[in-house]
Amino acid sequence: MGTAKTASTPMEKTFCGTGFEPCQTDGGLTEPIQPIQRYRQIVNHFEQVARANLGAFVQVADLSHIAGFNQRTLLRAFREVCGIGPYRYLQHLRLSEVKRVLLSEEVTVTQAAMRFGFVELGRFGVQYKKIFGETPSETRRRRQAVREVSPSDPPLVPNEVEETVS
Repeated sequence: MGTAKTASTPMEKTFCGTGFEPCQTDGGLTEPIQPIQRYRQIVNHFEQVARANLGAFVQVADLSHIAGFNQRTLLRAFREVCGIGPYRYLQHLRLSEVKRVLLSEEVTVTQAAMRFGFVELGRFGVQYKKIFGETPSETRRRRQAVREVSPSDPPLVPNEVEETVS
């Protein structure tokens, strides 16, 4: 009797322990792939393709085509594994990337939103606040406040050697 595989990808870690366990192996012989395992593979592959093409392709249909999956199969896999559809997943991924950029780069909210395909800024702001509980501007201000409190350069301290030599 084999042991269950541990979660290794971000998507598997998210859903680890939810009852979606991979197939067991017995004596080196692998059992046929169960539908849930196949769905997990589809979701993981789509996630990799989505992350790799986040700036270039913002539509689920485009990413589905690149990943080599029928949109209906992709929808079924996402609903079974994640409990949400691929559109909502991609939207959350894009919003998460905007948040990461706002916290790590010196860009405007508009620049960050447009980089990841959000062209309707009003709708973007509503979605962002719904997911993260703060507006994109608040996220950006929080980054600026942290930067002002803890600058990257160490504080200037008078050089004791120069003072004693003179």
